[in-house]
Amino acid sequence: MEIIRGSVVIGKAGHERGRHMAVLQCDGRFLWLADGDSRKIGSPKKKNIIHVAPTGTVLEETLLNNDKQLRLAIRAFTQE
Repeated sequence: MEIIRGSVVIGKAGHERGRHMAVLQCDGRFLWLADGDSRKIGSPKKKNIIHVAPTGTVLEETLLNNDKQLRLAIRAFTQE
């Protein structure tokens, strides 16, 4: 499954294990992730692509503009 900007992924390793996060940028084998809560859009987490699992969901581009919208979108996704 291809991981693109806006994809929701689950951390498989590290402090983010089990957390849902959105992909802000893809660069080969690295992703920059944010969840709007512990990882803000202004300071995303750089994570190796092998340490995340894709969920198959892609958020709209408008939800990636600020932390509150991103946080609410991820929360809504995890409660489904």
